[in-house]
Amino acid sequence: MADLQYWFVLIGVVGFTIGLTIAGLIQGNAWLNGEALYRVLPEVHIYYVARASTGLLVAIGAYLGLYNIVRTLFFNPGVSK
Repeated sequence: MADLQYWFVLIGVVGFTIGLTIAGLIQGNAWLNGEALYRVLPEVHIYYVARASTGLLVAIGAYLGLYNIVRTLFFNPGVSK
């Protein structure tokens, strides 16, 4: 389960970073050219959807990590208390 958590968080953070970088470069270039915000939003919309999707992967990875810790601490019959 820790391996699954690792890959969810890794793919999520890398995807999140790439998506935000591309969207930021597009917005920054448009703003330097004097374009208004509402004209840039359709261009970066797909990157925001990708950001939300990869953010969901990070959240799932975090919940998997929490679940793994709780199961290890409280429901491990092999450990004597």
